[in-house]
Amino acid sequence: MNTVIQCDPELLRPIVEAVLAEALARLEADRARFSDKMAYGEPEAARLLSLRVHQLRDERRRGRIEASQGPGRLILYTPAQLLAYLTSRPYTPNGDGSTALDAGRVKVAASANGTARRKRQSAKD
Repeated sequence: MNTVIQCDPELLRPIVEAVLAEALARLEADRARFSDKMAYGEPEAARLLSLRVHQLRDERRRGRIEASQGPGRLILYTPAQLLAYLTSRPYTPNGDGSTALDAGRVKVAASANGTARRKRQSAKD
C-alpha cells in the first residue's frame, strides 16, 4: 500500500533550518578542535595524539593509521585521518578487569632458584 503525504513546504522550513543549523554547529565545533591546517607533519601529529614520533611512525608502518605523502616524501596526516585512528581504537575493558591492551604484556616472574625470567601473559593470567 502506497501512502502519499502532502504538506505545504513552508511548514517544513523551520524543521529543516533547525536540523541544518545543528549540523553546521557540530561541524564547526569539530573544526575548532584543530587549527586551520589541512595536514600535520609526523612530529606535530604525534604530539596531537600524545604519542612519540617513533610510536606514530610504527603505527603507520603497521597500517593502523592512514597517512599521505607530501613533497620530498614528507609524511602528512589530515585531521580526518587522526580522528579515524582514534575512533578505530576504543578502550574496551574485559570482564575480568583487564583490558584488551593487557593481553600481550610481558610479565616478569621469579623462578624457583630466585632468578627473574620473562613470561608472556596469556589472557587467563
